[in-house]
Amino acid sequence: MAAVIDLSTARQLGPVEIFDRPTTPARPALRLIEGGVSQRLDRRRRVYLRRRLVVLTVAVVLVVILLQGFGTVVSALLPSTPAASTETYTVGSGDTLWDVAGRVAPSTDRRATVDSLVALNGSAPLRVGQRLVLPASAG
Repeated sequence: MAAVIDLSTARQLGPVEIFDRPTTPARPALRLIEGGVSQRLDRRRRVYLRRRLVVLTVAVVLVVILLQGFGTVVSALLPSTPAASTETYTVGSGDTLWDVAGRVAPSTDRRATVDSLVALNGSAPLRVGQRLVLPASAG
């Protein structure tokens, strides 16, 4: 509301409405949808999840196949460890791998025999009484 004054008489005229509409904005009408989710949207969601499951399954199968193929290729490229025989050597006092290699395979290169002994028995220090598995080429 606003007051209007007549300037010639300085008298206040009655209240005059400036706006014809209410001052608060009208709110939108809300409707309640039964079930909360439409059937169409629910169907789309199920199809989406089913497709994702199929893609995940195919991806897992491909990874398994690739790993098997990769393992086959790697095993073909890597040198194989020397075959072990059933013969063993008992380590005595003061023995080294170099000495053992000279005793068990005197006609072969000691470096190759030492490498074979390390591959078969590990690189831990020798202990008196320890049994070393000998490579098949040493016999």
